[in-house]
Amino acid sequence: MHILFRDGLADWDYLERYTDAPHELEAHMQTRDPAWASAITGVAIAQIEEFAALVGRSKRSFFRLGFGFSRQRNGAGEHARGFVYSRGHWRLGARRRWSLP
Repeated sequence: MHILFRDGLADWDYLERYTDAPHELEAHMQTRDPAWASAITGVAIAQIEEFAALVGRSKRSFFRLGFGFSRQRNGAGEHARGFVYSRGHWRLGARRRWSLP
């Protein structure tokens, strides 16, 4: 999300209409750069940058969630939703089996 905000890939129209405190989220994410994530995950900064750019420039994204680590409260499912929300992918007209929280 840091990269989406930094590189102008966040969908501000969507964020301002359908989320709470998007500007506060952007400010918070400024402190969570790729170097911070790399130190925690062991994933190379370049790989984090590449993945974020791929998601940020895609019209639609698909994350398969609900398996392994993502099944816990603070798992990957929670983190992946941040990408989806910040890009506005929920509003692209895809059929959904669930609604926004």
